[in-house]
Amino acid sequence: MKSNPRGDFTDRGLPFWDTHPGYEMLSSDFDKIEKGEMERPTPMVLYKSRNVYQEFPFQEFKYHFNQENRKRKEANFWRHKMKLDARKAHVDEVDKMYDEWLWSDIDGDELAKSFTKSLRLSDEEENEQAK
Repeated sequence: MKSNPRGDFTDRGLPFWDTHPGYEMLSSDFDKIEKGEMERPTPMVLYKSRNVYQEFPFQEFKYHFNQENRKRKEANFWRHKMKLDARKAHVDEVDKMYDEWLWSDIDGDELAKSFTKSLRLSDEEENEQAK
């Protein structure tokens, strides 16, 4: 990206929204609405309230207004979905690791025999100590 930096304006001659001060202001306005410090305005009322917003055409601002509104409404759903997907990926990984361990180079019967042999030895040691 260093060799091809982004310009100040889009192809349509508008400033980029993500680096524009209006982006931060719209986010702070929605924070105030959520806290109850401000009533929920219509996009037109909010658009006319600040000169920074008016650097964009109303339709463009309305799109960003609705985008922020949608982002805040849907955040809980996407957070829940992300957790479900992560849980499923974790279970799949654990199953894969279990299968790899279970069917590794060690023969399962040999492992079971050595385990029962060690149990028998420990039982015999306990019996000898008890005598």
